[in-house]
Amino acid sequence: MLSNEEFEAWCQSNNFGENTIEVMSKIRCAAPVRSVAGGNINVPGKYSSQKMGMAIQFESHTLELAGVMEMEFSDSVLEYYDQPFTLKLDYIKHTGKRIVIYNTPDYFIIKPKFAGFIEYKPEQRLVELSSKDPVRYCKDENGIWRHPPAEIAAQKLGLSYKIKTDADTSPTLIANLKFLEDYFLSKNAVISQVNQEIILGIVNEKKGILLSELILKLDLQGVKIDDFYLLLVQGKCYVNLEKYLLGYPQNVPVYESALIAESFTLATNASRNSGFHTYNFFRPKLNQTLIWDGTPVTVLNIGEKEIALKNEDNIVTMSHPQFITLVEGGKISGLSLEEPKGMLPEVTSIMESASLNDMERANRRLKMIQPIIEGQETNVSLKNSRTIRDWIRKYKDAEQTLGNGYVGLIDNNKNKGNRSRRIPNETLELMDSFIEKYLDNRQPNRAAVYGQFAKTCEEKKLNIIPSYQTFCSEIKKRPIRERTIKRQGKKAAQQFDEFIIYDKRGSNHGERPYEIAHVDHTELDIEFVDSITFKPLGRAWLSVLTDAFSREILAHYLSFDPPSYRSTMMVIRECVRRHNRLPKTFVVDGGKEFHSCYFEKTLSYFNRHKKVRTGRPQKGTVIERLFGTVNTNLIYNLLGNTQMTKKVRQMDKTTNPKKKAIWNLTDFNEKLSVFLYDIYNHREHPAHGMTPHQQRAIGIKNSGERLQETIRYDRTFLIQTMPSSKKGKAKVQPGRGFSNLYNYYWCDEFRDGKIEGTQVNIRYDPYNLGLAYAYVNNRWVECRSDNFWAFEGRTEKEIAIAMSEYRKRNSISKKNYYIRVQEFASFIESCQSHEVALQKNRDAESKRAYAIPEEKKEIHPSITIVDEMEHRAAQKALPSSNAKVSKKVDFNKIVTLEVR
Repeated sequence: MLSNEEFEAWCQSNNFGENTIEVMSKIRCAAPVRSVAGGNINVPGKYSSQKMGMAIQFESHTLELAGVMEMEFSDSVLEYYDQPFTLKLDYIKHTGKRIVIYNTPDYFIIKPKFAGFIEYKPEQRLVELSSKDPVRYCKDENGIWRHPPAEIAAQKLGLSYKIKTDADTSPTLIANLKFLEDYFLSKNAVISQVNQEIILGIVNEKKGILLSELILKLDLQGVKIDDFYLLLVQGKCYVNLEKYLLGYPQNVPVYESALIAESFTLATNASRNSGFHTYNFFRPKLNQTLIWDGTPVTVLNIGEKEIALKNEDNIVTMSHPQFITLVEGGKISGLSLEEPKGMLPEVTSIMESASLNDMERANRRLKMIQPIIEGQETNVSLKNSRTIRDWIRKYKDAEQTLGNGYVGLIDNNKNKGNRSRRIPNETLELMDSFIEKYLDNRQPNRAAVYGQFAKTCEEKKLNIIPSYQTFCSEIKKRPIRERTIKRQGKKAAQQFDEFIIYDKRGSNHGERPYEIAHVDHTELDIEFVDSITFKPLGRAWLSVLTDAFSREILAHYLSFDPPSYRSTMMVIRECVRRHNRLPKTFVVDGGKEFHSCYFEKTLSYFNRHKKVRTGRPQKGTVIERLFGTVNTNLIYNLLGNTQMTKKVRQMDKTTNPKKKAIWNLTDFNEKLSVFLYDIYNHREHPAHGMTPHQQRAIGIKNSGERLQETIRYDRTFLIQTMPSSKKGKAKVQPGRGFSNLYNYYWCDEFRDGKIEGTQVNIRYDPYNLGLAYAYVNNRWVECRSDNFWAFEGRTEKEIAIAMSEYRKRNSISKKNYYIRVQEFASFIESCQSHEVALQKNRDAESKRAYAIPEEKKEIHPSITIVDEMEHRAAQKALPSSNAKVSKKVDFNKIVTLEVR
């Protein structure tokens, strides 16, 4: 990647204008203008580019990824950027209509003498687009595809625009670049002088030695094949990477240099074209007269090695190659080259269309008539049979007209009888229209549609009404995929999609171990219980990473947590813990956990790539089938499996998996580990005819150990793969630290007053909740929880399982706590409502008590009747029993009422 100074010098050397420099600077600094997305066919992803120091998007793992790798390892490409800029296209269509659209090229590349946009399109797709809009996509006089509207838009910016197709890339070369990618990245590695001399000595001793043979010889001498691949990328050995796939070493010749390889190729082609192989097509005959240098000669003898020619005086003997050389040189004439006569197209057609029964009958007939044709003695009655005479006539007629009498004995049953349809065309057209009604997404009943069809035929007074069986047979003539799409949709029809035939790109599952791996999650069909309280905890999630080449399971992670980038990080960590390396390319689905910035940053940090498989089931068969195997071979044989939940109406207390659950996560994980790593990996796999472990060992032997890809399972790696909280940050509380997953974490740096009360970035270890890390003062600081000592002395696996149960138990307790709080709050509200009702009743009683009828009111001379409200006010004015009376109260003014 160019520095700013180098970029400015490059712009000056190419005399770019200010506007062009501004556009290029914007492209170099800005993020892609759009994110790529896949479809039913395309497989998008991201390529971690070492040249660019960033992840480069590709929309197709065949064409665009090939272009990315070509740009990555090409010395002529200085920089390249994906989805760089949006061009406004304004042009007049061939129909005369003005079109204004926006177009985003796939890439922008910078070369020493070139800067412009690149768009990748398959050749077949360009043909379709050019037929719809020939102004936008067309071929020039040199047969090169062009995009004139985009070229005009790019020229306004001072840049170029080019289209590249699958014809411009070599699939074999791209596959080999993927194979050698690890060695290109460590191209400057030093090879011991001894190993280098051994490799070059073997290659020089036998020119064009096959790579498979070289691997065996190096293995016998204790030299790793990695050293040869390093010599190959350093240019000290040569293999035609555009012609031979390194993944198939039995077909790859190895030479010392490209010049020696070219010389051997030319010599081989010359020997093949020398004419020796055409000798069998020359037909010299005994006593045949030929002209040799103007002199007539006679073919006296034709031996296995030599041929004898005789003129008037001498007999000359020469080898067959010498004779052919004289004939091709024109010195011997009178003998022409005869090409072997093949079967006529009519004969080939008859032979290909004949069934096995037809050929069996023809063979039997030929055995019966062959003695008669050859004039041998046979039974007189057999000669006089009309059937035999008919067969002989057919044999001789076919021999005379087609040059092959055998085909005359083959029955022509397929053309016998009246093959024309009895149903009139009008009825057929009507039936097709009703079949289209049947092929509707409402999924109408077939019998009902036929009933409508028959009724319409009667209304139109058609003579012939096809039967229901005929109607059904006409439906079955339609392709099943077409029928399924129209009635059930494209997703339901994916099971009937055609198989994709791969060409020289190599295997879809990679050419070596650790090249491609699939990662995915599934919820296990089994109920678990708490290892301490034996209370049900529900079902757990299994995350698996499996190698596509060998089908070996590399790592797994078991947890109660739903799929997230945390579980993905943990399965990556487990893979490094077990193998000290990671696969080169991760194949994932469209789950959110695989598109988080943490996951993509981790892949970029370790120079790993990502491919996103589409929703089609065929793209995930490697890992989806593995999940099915785990269920059928292990889980469905254990207590608490949830098969019965698929038949809810038939389930009772005795078959309820929650009632029968006895497995805790710790015990189950031990059995699962044995099944995955000791049984599945060492059991013969139908894809290879050997165990995944054996396939991986053979692949590593042929492709190299690639020790430069080793990843140490140390503190740096652990911090890099630790997940963060949902928010990513946590608040530092004075004296307690930060809280995460029901624990508080503390470190001495939190005593700083500048840190207290602030938000800090955190990461925690799902394998050990006793530890977490906080980013303080520009570094990651280890923090310990208040439960740290509970984890001391326990293994990492024990802590991992215990933590998963702990989080699940706490989440259930927290949920139940909220339920209890809600119940208590509802109870309080009901009490308060009841209090309001009681208060209303009490007030009503008091009101009735104070209300004295008029006829019962007796006025005493010393008593003044006051209003009820005044009476209550007077009561409130009375001091409490504990209060000090500071003012003398005149009790004569207080009215008391006698309640009768």
